[in-house]
Amino acid sequence: MYNFTVQTRPLSYNSKDAVKKQQYKDLISSKFAKKYSTKAPSSKMLYGKVIYFRPQRDGSDADNISKHVWDALNRIAYDDDKSIKYRSAIIIEHDEVSKVDISELGTREYRELTKAFQNEEAIIFIEINQFDFSLIKILQE
Repeated sequence: MYNFTVQTRPLSYNSKDAVKKQQYKDLISSKFAKKYSTKAPSSKMLYGKVIYFRPQRDGSDADNISKHVWDALNRIAYDDDKSIKYRSAIIIEHDEVSKVDISELGTREYRELTKAFQNEEAIIFIEINQFDFSLIKILQE
């Protein structure tokens, strides 16, 4: 499994600023490369998760926060972003953090998240792992 944090607000997929887009993608890819030296096996189906922890509402939309992340990690974390079969994105306000279980995180990510919460700073948590159909549940009404 790969997981890491990026201390920034996400850039919306609707952003028109090409320079900001490239800087954002560079930030994400450099954070991944700093922690990991190998990418996911190309034969594996993957899932990807983006969690944006924010101190207060800022107009971000969960629909638009993950596309740049997957584009930034393409060819760095995996061979092709088409291998990410299941993607999720969620925005969580800091006052909701107590509802999220972060107890199994590695020391670095745990420390970075808790520091951001204490300092009321925005932070993005990114996770990539092997996809398993048990992640998919269709519920009856």
